[in-house]
Amino acid sequence: MGGEVPAKPVPTAAQLERATWCDVTFTCQKEFNEAQKLYNRNVFVSLVVLGAISLIVSFFISHLTAVSLGLSLGGVLSLIVGPVRYWNDMDDYLRVIVLGIALVALIWLGVKKIKE
Repeated sequence: MGGEVPAKPVPTAAQLERATWCDVTFTCQKEFNEAQKLYNRNVFVSLVVLGAISLIVSFFISHLTAVSLGLSLGGVLSLIVGPVRYWNDMDDYLRVIVLGIALVALIWLGVKKIKE
């Protein structure tokens, strides 16, 4: 019984574990956001390219009405989903360009359909 008493208690394993805890929302969120921006950009580019290809192919095979209609609707849907998905990460000048292209395409499509 004459032993010395330490001034501070020795930390337990649970206390040490809490001391090395990592705030996931702080440390990992930045990396996740950057990766998600890159992914959204890649999805945007691929949907716009594939949508445009689908629309072009649908105009060339207009003699197959059902296939042409399916390709054109799929292309339009791809051209809508792509920019909507990337809209929050898009730069302002790119938003103006996308809206301008969409406006020109809709006017051209409307004029073409009215003539038929």
